[in-house]
Amino acid sequence: MTIQAKNLVELLKASGKTCATAESCTGGMIGGLITAVPGSSDVYLGGVVSYANSVKENVLGVSNNTLESFGAVSGE
Repeated sequence: MTIQAKNLVELLKASGKTCATAESCTGGMIGGLITAVPGSSDVYLGGVVSYANSVKENVLGVSNNTLESFGAVSGE
């Protein structure tokens, strides 16, 4: 557990919000850090590890055009 993940969980609880993750290069690390915090199940909905472009397209809805134009690792 990291201080940042603990702070995130506390902030989400205090504000009545939830979060989910969509990861690629991190391979699920962010979700792992969040779920290491006791009580995170109150605010963490889950995540998708979309390493392959086909998952980015078919599960997360990233257009093939975006992937072709900007690559899988981009702000777009």
